[in-house]
Amino acid sequence: MEPQQIILEVTQELLSRAGFAVEITWAEDPLLRLCISSSDNLTPLIGTTGQHLQSLEHLLRLVVVHRLSGCTMPDFFLDISDYRKAHFNHLWLLADAAAQRVLVSGHAEALVPMNAQERKIIHTKLSSYVSLETRSVGIEPNRRIIIKAASL
Repeated sequence: MEPQQIILEVTQELLSRAGFAVEITWAEDPLLRLCISSSDNLTPLIGTTGQHLQSLEHLLRLVVVHRLSGCTMPDFFLDISDYRKAHFNHLWLLADAAAQRVLVSGHAEALVPMNAQERKIIHTKLSSYVSLETRSVGIEPNRRIIIKAASL
């Protein structure tokens, strides 16, 4: 069985046991997302600032790694009611705006502290700017990204 199918089935089983009737689909726009939707209120699965969603994704990954036994797990994000899609769009806009400021001014810019997942999204987005480079600096929970002109 394909890893994506296993992930989908584990997610369906987990949420069904928790009492949620959901629809689950894969989307790639440009990040691979496992999208969960329902006519039920899924807000409790998201939590304040996405904390429950992050925990649910962690739990899902632990179960899936066990079931895959040796297969490579694809890099994906769990998304509930497009919460992450909206958040990713916000991060991409933030990254693009900061990149434009750095390109115009020539001065490095530090973004606000972010968690590892958010930083990964920013690094990935800004990798398309060949004239810029990014790096993470600091110690959690104050780790942030520095954007600067690329060294030649």
